[in-house]
Amino acid sequence: MLLARVRRNLTRNAAVPLLSGTTRRAQSTSAIVTGVAVNPAAVHLTWSDGSESRFHHAWLRDHCPQSVHPVSHQRELPLRHVSGTAPARVDINGNHIQVAWPAANEASGKEHVSTFAAEWLFEHRYDVRVGAKTASSTKVVKSRADKVSPWLPEEMAGGNVPNVAWESLAASNAVADETTLTALRHLRRSGILRVRGVPPTVEATEALAMQLGMVQPTMYGYIWDTAPRNLEDVIDTAYTNVELPLHTDCCYLEAQPGIQLFNCVEQPPPHPSVPHGGSTKLADGFMAAEVLRRDFPATFAFFCRVSIPFQHVEGERHLVHTAPVFKLHPVTAEVIGFRYNDTDRAPLCSLGFDDVADFYAHARVLETTLEALQVPLRLECGDTILIDNHRVLHGRYAFQGRRNLIGCYLTADDWRSKLRVLETAARVKQRLPEAPPS
Repeated sequence: MLLARVRRNLTRNAAVPLLSGTTRRAQSTSAIVTGVAVNPAAVHLTWSDGSESRFHHAWLRDHCPQSVHPVSHQRELPLRHVSGTAPARVDINGNHIQVAWPAANEASGKEHVSTFAAEWLFEHRYDVRVGAKTASSTKVVKSRADKVSPWLPEEMAGGNVPNVAWESLAASNAVADETTLTALRHLRRSGILRVRGVPPTVEATEALAMQLGMVQPTMYGYIWDTAPRNLEDVIDTAYTNVELPLHTDCCYLEAQPGIQLFNCVEQPPPHPSVPHGGSTKLADGFMAAEVLRRDFPATFAFFCRVSIPFQHVEGERHLVHTAPVFKLHPVTAEVIGFRYNDTDRAPLCSLGFDDVADFYAHARVLETTLEALQVPLRLECGDTILIDNHRVLHGRYAFQGRRNLIGCYLTADDWRSKLRVLETAARVKQRLPEAPPS
């Protein structure tokens, strides 16, 4: 009955935006300052769209573009030299704002001029005023991946997942190629990317991983495969043909891998009796968060608050990590991570007595919600799928015959870093910024 209720709610609310806990900030491609005012505490800027924003004097001096290293962006002005006193003057010069700091407050003993691009200030507003209303600074964070799009299973049904071709990706320039950027944008938005036509080799698997990020070695190796093993050699159910429930990988690692990569090199043919045999299961953990937030708020709150223990025991290894299912952004309280694998759950001795009782009730709601969000994806030889392991759950339907995937993990930091670099390069390519006035 619970599953039917979840599916009924999903159907009824399919057209209702689920990002109730998210506030997006509109980005302007032509941020123009139309007014400047200086008071004892802050500089007030008025923008061409009628909005206003305030910047503390100390913040402006601390973030002076001329006081950071041009390549590393490391600060070159010690915090002890940052004064909170008002600037001597603030001028608008084209698309730039020039803030002059009195010589008496500068360690050099000379007047210092900070030149800010208006668009940079617009993008880094931390106080947004529209008329008499002020948006809380806890609702807007520019550095977050603001184009994440939680998805329902019908959106990915029939293999309708984001795709790129291996041929174009392999031929791309990793620094500025649009295909690489497109691939990483897919990973950011939906947490899934399928690459078509990848050679069934370890070399091609590694090349693809390095094109998009950096391989993260684990106890499973640098590059591994899921070829069937003798029973005595099986240390993980991934090496069997049984059904695997939805999960994220390596929940027992503090540095949980960021991307799971599977290169399909062998797949048994479909069979009428098992239409999804060998297919991959997928579900969006971010969509699960929104469904629970809306329809089962007590369950959502429980898995945000309570840390679940996970473990992996093998030979001389005993890996343990404890963390909440939902990771929240420290400023916005928006869900930015999902970690769950019931197979690898450790004994619940780290929970209090009441929390243990609540766990079993809330876990049933969580797993029922995930089941309702589940969608099958059949990989054919030459298909490689990349999954955001901090968001999208995967699993496998039981199968008969021989199936093998070559896989590896990518670090979370490196694929996100490459995305930021390519996004910056794309902006520069589309619109070269004006040189700051001398």
